[in-house]
Amino acid sequence: MDEFEFGIDILDLKTGDYKEPVLGSGLLTKAEYGNSKNIYLLSEQGYMALVSLMKTDKAKELRKRFRRESKINEIQVLGTQEFMGKQVPVIEGGFGIGQKVVLAKTVAEIHEQRLDKVNELINNNIDEFEEGIDFLDLKVTLGKGYNFEELGFNKMQVAKAKNIYILSEQGYMCLISFMKTEKAKELRKKFRREYFSMRETLRVLTREQELVLDLYEGSNNVTTLQEKRRTI
Repeated sequence: MDEFEFGIDILDLKTGDYKEPVLGSGLLTKAEYGNSKNIYLLSEQGYMALVSLMKTDKAKELRKRFRRESKINEIQVLGTQEFMGKQVPVIEGGFGIGQKVVLAKTVAEIHEQRLDKVNELINNNIDEFEEGIDFLDLKVTLGKGYNFEELGFNKMQVAKAKNIYILSEQGYMCLISFMKTEKAKELRKKFRREYFSMRETLRVLTREQELVLDLYEGSNNVTTLQEKRRTI
């Protein structure tokens, strides 16, 4: 359990006030609910952490297939979010439906490092990353026709850049592990909680599962998926 962070990686639906929505959704029968010590709900990040503990080739292959079959390549810039006094772009896509991603450029800004040094850190440890799972090079994926200005790059920066990396949460965690400073670790925890949130990860739940999410967030009102998306 030390490998999971409650509220980000995992929820236990057997705790709190989840019984009524769980049974009402048809996810479990009364007998199944009553006989279960724990009923765990995993975010995608939690799923990745779980599979990493299985340590079998079959588990690795299934993980890759699960991630790739749920992947969308469309990159969407939803706006900006304040983090430690900086406005960072809120970006989704590339790795999964509704999944937040982060530019290496943003990582460089919040960790107060030069972008070329962050890119160098990725390139020097590229064997530790999995393309399409941990990172994408948007200069390759999106090509010349994409308007990179939406991502905060001007034409000169795009022309000079060898790589324009975007990272999944898993990729961000991998990158930060190579920075090896206490400040990097603290920023990682803060950025993960404030940017990569459980609420965002679970935004594509079915209508029934959203009843559980409503209670998790302390809401007494049941909203439709469309209404909830407008609040995220």
